Amino acid sequence: MVVSETMKMIMDDDAIEAIVSMLMELQEQDNTNIPLYERQLQETNTKIRNLINAIQQGVLTKSTKESLEELEAAKKNWKPVLPMSSCPNLPRSAPNL
Repeated sequence: MVVSETMKMIMDDDAIEAIVSMLMELQEQDNTNIPLYERQLQETNTKIRNLINAIQQGVLTKSTKESLEELEAAKKNWKPVLPMSSCPNLPRSAPNL
């Protein structure tokens, strides 16, 4: 009963148009966190390169290994966040229902 009433409400042309308008507005808003995430990923990559350079120069200690592992783990955490920023835009019109 709840589902059928909800379907009636959202299948209305005016409701679909309102939903599409709201989605378009949300899509056009910039995500202010993306530049922060990109900068933090860049800093993590720089730290990883620096640690690798130190290891290549013979500085290999337990703490350098642990630091490298922590940075690699942090880098993996950024990967799922950032690709979303490069997703193609959603369609600008409502699909035919």
